[in-house]
Amino acid sequence: MSQEDIDATKAPLMDHLIELRARLIRSLYAFFAAFLVCFYFSRTIYNILTR
Repeated sequence: MSQEDIDATKAPLMDHLIELRARLIRSLYAFFAAFLVCFYFSRTIYNILTR
């Protein structure tokens, strides 16, 4: 394997890592939004679960 082959494979890896980072950040935003919604309705959710 030559140095050119190694350099050619680095770009796709970086593209995948950038995409992974973007998806993880979006997942954290979605998780935080769901947490806030559940926190707002926490008493209602608790009452439903205790029945």
